[in-house]
Amino acid sequence: MNFLAHLYLAGNDPEAIVGSLAADFLDGGDLSAFTPGVREGILRHRAIDAFTDEHPRVRSSVARLAHAHRHCAGVLVDVFYDHFLARQWPRHSVETLDAFAERMHAVLAEKKDLAPPRMRAKLDALVEQRWLVSYADVDGIARALERLGQRFRKPVPLERATGDLELHRAELESDFDAFFPELCAAFPC
Repeated sequence: MNFLAHLYLAGNDPEAIVGSLAADFLDGGDLSAFTPGVREGILRHRAIDAFTDEHPRVRSSVARLAHAHRHCAGVLVDVFYDHFLARQWPRHSVETLDAFAERMHAVLAEKKDLAPPRMRAKLDALVEQRWLVSYADVDGIARALERLGQRFRKPVPLERATGDLELHRAELESDFDAFFPELCAAFPC
């Protein structure tokens, strides 16, 4: 899962919300520098990732993309699933996606000092470019994939994978629809 899903599953504790994103910006396992709430969010993020990676429907989605994207297929599925969550948002929350994003932006701005430095450097862009809301559009997914592709040692043009999103949309969304309720049951917020 990517940023939107991790924030959705983070609950309401501001420090856990920070931790739910911080896990993507850490290299090591030493969490002693973080507050207990941030550590809890990091550990929850890691547990969600482990559950997700082992789920049969997620594995089916990854297999659908593996022929064209090999080692990046899992990353693509994470982002595509955030796309489906954003598009289906009213099914999963009584709060609008815009209101949720604004609330998350406020929490992340208020608790920015608790985030690891690499995450702090990205938070302004996350807010200004409205990443969470942008996941509902294919153009927003393309921009997210372009940013992710730049994080590899040798940049990878992941944004080209939006064609595969469209090509396999029905199957990928069916996988998401089967998987996401199970994820929410395993990690209630």
